[in-house]
Amino acid sequence: MQVEVLLIFLLIVALFCWSDALSIREYVYLAARKHCADMDVQMLDDCVALSRMTFKRDEFGKLRLMRSFEFEFSASGDDRYIGVITMTGRRIESIQMPPYRMT
Repeated sequence: MQVEVLLIFLLIVALFCWSDALSIREYVYLAARKHCADMDVQMLDDCVALSRMTFKRDEFGKLRLMRSFEFEFSASGDDRYIGVITMTGRRIESIQMPPYRMT
């Protein structure tokens, strides 16, 4: 009986973590699209990919999950660059794009 309760609890926790990860990814995707539109470049492949996940302390000293996501963009349509969005907790810390050639 206790094993079944523990397994159900673990399943609920896993589903919560999965749902939270999907909502974070959607938030980052929308931020990347907006940033690309603001910078007048084309976001390629319409996706973001989790590239790094670690723990980091925020400005208040609390331990938070830090995630880095990569997205690809193009300035002319003939080139491809990789941008990075870094989040600490649920806050976007930075959006970095390498220098790119404007056409």
